[in-house]
Amino acid sequence: MRRPALAPALLAALALSGCCPCLSGPDAPFVPEPEPPVAPEPAPEPQSHTPPPEPAAAPEDCPWFYEVGYDDCTAPLPDAPVEPCLDEEGSICDGRLNGARPIQAVLGSDFGCALFDTGRVKCWGSNSFGKLGLGHDAPRGRTPGEQGDALRYVDLGDGQRAVEISAGASGVCALLESGRVKCWGSNIHGQLGLGDDRHRGDHRGEMGDRLPHVDLGHQRAVHISAGTEHVCALMGDGSVRCWGENLWGLLGVGQRYGDVGDDPGEMGAHLPAVDLGPDCAPIRSLHAGGRGTCALFEDGRVKCWGDNTFGELGLGHDEYVGADAAEMGAALPYVDLGGRVHALSVGKRHACAVLDGGVKCWGEGYGGLLGQPMGSSDGLGDAPGEMGDALPFIDLGRADPPVQVVSGFGYNCALFADGWVKCWGQTPVDRSGYFFGLGDDPGEMGEALPYVPFERPIVELVEGQQGICGWTDLGTLRCFGRVGLDWPDDASDHDPLPALDFGR
Repeated sequence: MRRPALAPALLAALALSGCCPCLSGPDAPFVPEPEPPVAPEPAPEPQSHTPPPEPAAAPEDCPWFYEVGYDDCTAPLPDAPVEPCLDEEGSICDGRLNGARPIQAVLGSDFGCALFDTGRVKCWGSNSFGKLGLGHDAPRGRTPGEQGDALRYVDLGDGQRAVEISAGASGVCALLESGRVKCWGSNIHGQLGLGDDRHRGDHRGEMGDRLPHVDLGHQRAVHISAGTEHVCALMGDGSVRCWGENLWGLLGVGQRYGDVGDDPGEMGAHLPAVDLGPDCAPIRSLHAGGRGTCALFEDGRVKCWGDNTFGELGLGHDEYVGADAAEMGAALPYVDLGGRVHALSVGKRHACAVLDGGVKCWGEGYGGLLGQPMGSSDGLGDAPGEMGDALPFIDLGRADPPVQVVSGFGYNCALFADGWVKCWGQTPVDRSGYFFGLGDDPGEMGEALPYVPFERPIVELVEGQQGICGWTDLGTLRCFGRVGLDWPDDASDHDPLPALDFGR
């Protein structure tokens, strides 16, 4: 089963040259080349899951994770993968069916969406503001009976195919294969980019061909990233355009107040590019968070702008950046992390990065977010001398660095190459969305930090505000926390949700 596609993987194949304000891009529409799906080896007889051995009793001082099958607090990882489970039709038993294959998932505040290799999109969960794109505001897909073929595709318009999706708190944007963008859901701050503040998707006649494209001028978009109430797009010429909420200089356009996209005459040719300076490398990916945005460049460096109350921009002070044009461009410094960044994630008031030596996090430190014992009001990155080599790596109890880090509003999770996951902060691994803080007291990190019991090896993590999902090695999506799904009545508070049934 191939790894679900994400925007950075798509962008890696895109040849960009020059400097970031005015890069030269390809003339052809951006269309990623899909990888062929790898079918499981056919079995002569239908297989079924082998019942796991009875777990040994966990030591009394271990967290609850170890009650699901680990025999001590530092149990070794299994060497052999579990055999796939196939039903009578050769489909995977626990949720993935033959037919259209999901290749990307995104999570909002209390809902989620999946992009399929056919370019179509399905969404599930709460449906306030019409964020599921179904032409009404009733929730859908929260239970197995509402999933599968019963869960309708979002109508993107005749012949429209998406190549990437991104979710904010209460809305979704889809990058189409033509390089144009469509957004639906909440539009309180103009984050749909349609020149008004009217929500889309909660009434009949608002989707499909009647849903306008976001006017981004004559350039094609090649990548999108939605924050809580704002959206940024990387254009074919290498420039960045952002719209929606604009507190704290969130859009990086040199003004503190005044949302962009909620009034006529603010989009298209009137939408300025974010000035990131004349000497930067091509942008690999954008990361729009709760109150700020960061750009990860191909040379492994990072620039951030927006709110900086807790030092989440990593600039050694706590003043927001982006509300004054004089703060952008060459005046906007790179975040000093003491090394090359391989992966980046931005939460609400903090951010994390994977470097050669492991993971570093900065910004708000409440609840163990930074993996360092500190007071509830302390953070890192808001004072001189806290970044660069002085910013400590987080002790995750392993010699190998993770391959991915994701940040929600109150937690972080790291995925390792062997498919195992560790989370810290206010970890979203029960049905309420938050369970307890890990990382804010001595003795909670390193080998003492438990693995999350996803029950299968994970190949990609998907972060939400108060929940976390993982694509398993079988292509199923398993989740914890508030992700728009209901727990079965007989499920433990600490079980992962049943695999989502995407239908055929």
